Formats: sequence, C-alpha cells, structure tokens
Amino acid sequence: MDHRNQLKNEIDRVFEECINLQGNIIEAVERNDYQSPVLATIDEWEKATIEKVKKAAEQARRQVVTILNTKRVEIPNEFKKLTEELVQRKESEDFVEHDLTRLKEKLRQLDENVKELAYPPAIVLNTKLSDQISWQRLIYVQEKFTPSAIEQQSLAINEYSFRKPFFTDYIRSKLFILQDENHE
Repeated sequence: MDHRNQLKNEIDRVFEECINLQGNIIEAVERNDYQSPVLATIDEWEKATIEKVKKAAEQARRQVVTILNTKRVEIPNEFKKLTEELVQRKESEDFVEHDLTRLKEKLRQLDENVKELAYPPAIVLNTKLSDQISWQRLIYVQEKFTPSAIEQQSLAINEYSFRKPFFTDYIRSKLFILQDENHE
C-alpha cells in the first residue's frame, strides 16, 4: 500500500507539471504583445529598396531629358559656328568651291535637324533586368532557433505567470472530472 501511495504522489506531481505546462502554453499562445525586431528590419529594407528604385527612376528621367535637350542645345551652337565661319570667310574673301559645298551641306544638315525637333526622338526604356527580378527571392524569412531565443521566450512566459492559479484550478477540475469518469 505504501508503494501505491508513492505512485499516487508521483502521478500528482506529473499532473502538477502538466497543469504548469498547459498554463504556460495558454499564456504563450495568448500573448501577442511583442514585436519582432525583424519586422523593423523588413520595414527598413523596404524603405531602402524603394529609395534605390526612386534613384534609378530619377536617373532614367535625367537621361531622357538629356537626350531631349541635346539637339536643342547642339543646333543653336552649330548654327552659331556656321554663321561665324560664313561671316569670317565672306569678309576675308577666303573661300573656294569646296568650302561653299561644305558650308551648304552644314546648312542643309542643320535645317534637317531643326525639322526633326518637331518630332520626339525615338527613346527606348530598357527594363529587361528589372522585369526579371524574382522579388520572392530578393528577401525571404527563415526561422532560426538559438538557445538565447528559447531562453528569452521562457523568461517572457514566466513574466505572465501571474494568471497561473486560475489555469491551475481550471485544469485540476478538468483533470479530476476526467479521472472520475475513467474510474466509473
């Protein structure tokens, strides 16, 4: 009979451990008041990535503006050079047929360039590389268990153990009901 009492005491300790564990489980599951620092890191990554995309887009805009403005700047400069050369050659009377042919060709080319200004240049936006980005692989999350993380979780669970008596009483009553049902 003494051995039987030892077994009953042992089963009572197992029940107590079970009650404590269930209380800890309920508290851990219900507790959602913590924020993972990884969420903040994801937010920072998102902002940095968006900033990089904005910078790339701004650089592409500057390239388009440069292409659009190049002819607008070049044509007046070329025209100025042509008129200066024409004035200089006419005043100095230093020209031959070859010079006149070359100057007429420059004048014709400038006229053609002026007519082309009425139409936007053919500009192609190359997004092939950005279209191939695998965003799901660019950033991903994996769970990593470390002893310190488990210890931190254990400490956090113990902070919330003030509700344990309620769970202990609740679980004990359920366990006793189950015990009584099994003995019937």
